[in-house]
Amino acid sequence: SNLAAPDRPAWVRQRAFNFEGDLARRGKRWEDAERAYRAVLAIDATDYGSWNNLGIALVNRSRFSEAEQAFQQSITLAPEDDLARRNLESLRQHLSQK
Repeated sequence: SNLAAPDRPAWVRQRAFNFEGDLARRGKRWEDAERAYRAVLAIDATDYGSWNNLGIALVNRSRFSEAEQAFQQSITLAPEDDLARRNLESLRQHLSQK
């Protein structure tokens, strides 16, 4: 049974897409990861972890401006979480060396 099916409760779909995104990210399937994290965010736009993970997928697809926005959104939603801030700093450092 498909846990991400439209007739499933939102929280179940959100978890299923998050899991799908994490598997894709581990397998470096960045397009699939992006699609999955966007699906999570369509259900819950306040999921700061998915904004951060979307940023990682976008960096790996060389879509740096979108990645920067995703990291920024994660930081806005969870200022106490250092992960997105570190990822954003690392991205900016990378871009300044080009």
